[in-house]
Amino acid sequence: MDGTGIQDRPEFDDASAGTKSGSNWKRRVNTAAMLGWTVSLIIHVVAIVGIGKIGWMYGGDRGNGDVEVAIVEYESGDELESLGQQEQIDQSVSVAPSADMPEVKVELGALMPTEDAQMRSEVLDSQMLNMDTGTAGLGNAWQEASLSGGGAAGSGGASFFGLEVSGTKFVYVVDRSGSMRGEPLNMAKTELRRSISELEEFAEFFVIFYSGSHIAMPGGELVEATEENKEDCYDWLESITGSGSTDPTSAMELALSLNPDAVWLLSDGQFNSSMSDHITRYNKQRGVVINTIAFLNRSGEAILKQIANKNDGKYRFVAGR
Repeated sequence: MDGTGIQDRPEFDDASAGTKSGSNWKRRVNTAAMLGWTVSLIIHVVAIVGIGKIGWMYGGDRGNGDVEVAIVEYESGDELESLGQQEQIDQSVSVAPSADMPEVKVELGALMPTEDAQMRSEVLDSQMLNMDTGTAGLGNAWQEASLSGGGAAGSGGASFFGLEVSGTKFVYVVDRSGSMRGEPLNMAKTELRRSISELEEFAEFFVIFYSGSHIAMPGGELVEATEENKEDCYDWLESITGSGSTDPTSAMELALSLNPDAVWLLSDGQFNSSMSDHITRYNKQRGVVINTIAFLNRSGEAILKQIANKNDGKYRFVAGR
């Protein structure tokens, strides 16, 4: 204290003050730098992840490759003198690709009719619309009968010359006598193909031709309506020719013994009047529906009507021009 009574103040050390001030400023700068780098790091990581997600959503190769993200960590300390003291740690971050949707292969052939189906359709149309066979020619009446019978097959039934039936087991009994030779028999075969082609795969069918005796489809029993069995039947139909008399007895006995849901009996002539009673007795315990068709000729109409009426079936006459 001097003589004035004023206490002596310690002298201000300029050098010491400068050192402390500089140290404090440097710490503040370092702290700000660390905060800045940390914020920058967070922003970059968020940006990279965001861009990656956009890539997954809107394009790019989803199935392969990793996204390499470099994550840099900065060590804290009292002194961070330069960027040269930073230690970089590279870590590989695998971004799991999104699950691929299963491949769906659509066969165009399944959406388009086959060549065989187209050919049969064209043959059927041309024969129905353009064929002129003289007194045995088939005209508009047969066209209407055939084309009006396509509805039942798609719903688990079947149709033949427009006579529709329900069920899943069907037998066709078709006249192949001498009077059916040529175009009449060919027309019957064409309608057979159409009817069989529309059967559902779970259905079963069998075909029998008759004259004085019968010729049955190979195997002797109902077959499933698979494409393979249908094709085998079409091939077999080509071997059938017309000849002989008209007697459906053995053919109908075989047909009914197979216990189908329905039988179609087609004939172009007259046969023994006792046939109606014989077939009805044979079918009494079985209860098979029998539909009958007089084909081009009404001479057997009375007997065919009786057979249909006694066996819960329907009768139809298919006329030529």
